[in-house]
Amino acid sequence: MHTNRWVLTASGLLLVLTISVVLARSTVKRNDSAGGVTASSAQAFVESIGVNGHLSYLDYEFAGVTLVTKLKESGITNLRVGTDIADPEYPQDRVAVQQLIAAGMRFSIVTDFQKESAEQVHDAILKIGPQHVLTVENSNEPELFLDNNGSWPIAEIRRYQTELFKAINADPKTRHIEVLGPSLTNVDAAKAFGDSVANSMDRANLHNYPGGLEPENKGWDEDGFGSVDFAVGKIAGAVKPGRTRPISTETGYDNANDPERSEGVPESVSARYLPRQYLYSFSRGIERTYIYEFLDEGTDGGNPEHNFGLIRSDGTKKPAFVAIRSMIDLLSDPGKAVDLKRLDFRIARPPTDLKQLLLQKRDGTFYLALWLGSRSWNRDRSVEVSVPDVKVDITVPSNISRVVARRFDTSGSLTTRAVRFAQSRITLPIGDEVTFIELGK
Repeated sequence: MHTNRWVLTASGLLLVLTISVVLARSTVKRNDSAGGVTASSAQAFVESIGVNGHLSYLDYEFAGVTLVTKLKESGITNLRVGTDIADPEYPQDRVAVQQLIAAGMRFSIVTDFQKESAEQVHDAILKIGPQHVLTVENSNEPELFLDNNGSWPIAEIRRYQTELFKAINADPKTRHIEVLGPSLTNVDAAKAFGDSVANSMDRANLHNYPGGLEPENKGWDEDGFGSVDFAVGKIAGAVKPGRTRPISTETGYDNANDPERSEGVPESVSARYLPRQYLYSFSRGIERTYIYEFLDEGTDGGNPEHNFGLIRSDGTKKPAFVAIRSMIDLLSDPGKAVDLKRLDFRIARPPTDLKQLLLQKRDGTFYLALWLGSRSWNRDRSVEVSVPDVKVDITVPSNISRVVARRFDTSGSLTTRAVRFAQSRITLPIGDEVTFIELGK
């Protein structure tokens, strides 16, 4: 279990892919017949992108400056932190908190039932500024707090959930803040917890580490453990909160190089996987996804806890950082929401592992994200997998006159790619890196 001064987060050792498959509004659909797909908002997708953050570490004096400056550069505005940002211990931390707020950061606050009461959490949110807080969540993976008999404190967690929900909703200043359940990774724990306190939470809280597998993996055993269906049906489905779209407060990939461990992936692979993780999570109904984490925690190349970041321990950017920044730059579209349109298009004979998400900006421009949900890393052999491109033919409406294709390169940048467009037909290669096809009139 990560225990740092700003946030208590999961160990990354329990790996459960927990992605919701509800809400047809944003569900990935294979469009291989006549018809179409109603787009999701491009800005809503951008606003679904979050990260776990730490302000500083005991051995990391520069982390506060790095977090603030690099977060601003990234374009990410959703940050998962602990209640101690209300009373930062060091003067430089207090400055950093104010800088994050000034930059428009929105916080997801994780609590600890063993250290703070619901009223103390409420008071901390008032100090932070409730207008800057989107969600507050019950304790982090509490089923791991086992006593000598191997039991976890479910009665305390249930009581804490009820008290937290009451404290937040009793105050008009904090009533807008959504109260999440605890991040449970055990099926029995999720069932037991959800039986009695579903009316005291707004959304389910998911931790979905793919464990070095592709974001779209189908599970690791005959029960489908680690797959979308398993996660939704057995974990998120066991908790029945007021809103159906869950939030993933932790997911991601570490870049540790440990021959005794199979979950780490190279930076080049996480640069391909993390954009897919965000897109796939959104397409399957997750309201927001918080990658673990923004900064590497240390310098030990073989320690996974030191290598989850988008930023290296020396402050330099990994390719995944560049990819996420590029994606946000392309799709960002702030402003008043507009009605989302339907795009009638057809993909001829789509590959079985083709994934897609249709997004729309307020000016009516569509962005069709396409990628192969293939395995880019063989974790059993610890080798990168070369995934061949597949030629895809797409027929679009006759009023589409502008087509631009952009695909991630090895640096994480989006580069324009050649695309054949004639008589409303688009032909281009699709690989395991995401390609965005801009479609305009």
